[in-house]
Amino acid sequence: MLQAMPYQKQAHTLLHRLLAQRVLVLGGAMGTMIQGHQLGETEAFAECMHEQVRKEYWGYARDEQLNNEALIRERYRGIRPAPGYPACPDHTEKATLFALLDGEYNASVSLTEHFAMMPAASVSGWYFSHPQASYFGLDKIGTDQLQSHAGRKGWSLAEAKRWLQPDLVDRQV
Repeated sequence: MLQAMPYQKQAHTLLHRLLAQRVLVLGGAMGTMIQGHQLGETEAFAECMHEQVRKEYWGYARDEQLNNEALIRERYRGIRPAPGYPACPDHTEKATLFALLDGEYNASVSLTEHFAMMPAASVSGWYFSHPQASYFGLDKIGTDQLQSHAGRKGWSLAEAKRWLQPDLVDRQV
């Protein structure tokens, strides 16, 4: 399991205690640093959860012993892609995930009208354990793919374009 360095743990504890006491009022660069730290913590937690899934919950890698370098190079079996990332650029899939898991109730995380997660230092995604699962990125989406996606989602072409605009080959579709 990933362990925080003692000074990181102390800083984390102090920061959370001060924030809980509302001692700090942060803005600007310091607020951004705090938010970045929270997101980093969230990503580290997601990595720990993925390790627990591999070793304990699903148990397909009970004997896995990876050092930090191997973790960084993703030498483990399985992947955890997420909506909005290169393998799944459609952020609206978060709605499906949140509906299945009742994310707002079970995790106290909500989605904005544009599918951003609140609080901002939140992550979501899927776990895939197949031995051949690997990360990949999609190329730009062509008109035929956009039309197919719109049909499968029950959307108009304009709605599909709205959500996938940055990933379209031809943004004039």
